[in-house]
Amino acid sequence: MLLTTNIKIKSKNRTKLKILKGLTRSSKDLYNKALYRVIQHFFKTKEYLSYKKSYHILETEYRNISSNASQ
Repeated sequence: MLLTTNIKIKSKNRTKLKILKGLTRSSKDLYNKALYRVIQHFFKTKEYLSYKKSYHILETEYRNISSNASQ
C-alpha cells in the first residue's frame, strides 16, 4: 500500500527551491489543521464538518498559502 510519494526536484535555482519547500510545508500544515478540526468537531457533535465550513474556519491560513503561491 502506497501512502506517500517522494519526488526529488533538481534545480540550480535555490530561491525557487526555498519557495517550493515553504509552500509544501504550509500546505501540509494546513491539511493537518483542517483534519484536526474535522476530527474534533466529529467527537464533539457526532457530525461531519463539511469542506465549506472548515474553509471558513481556516480561511486566513488558506489565504496565506494562496498569496505565497502567487509570488
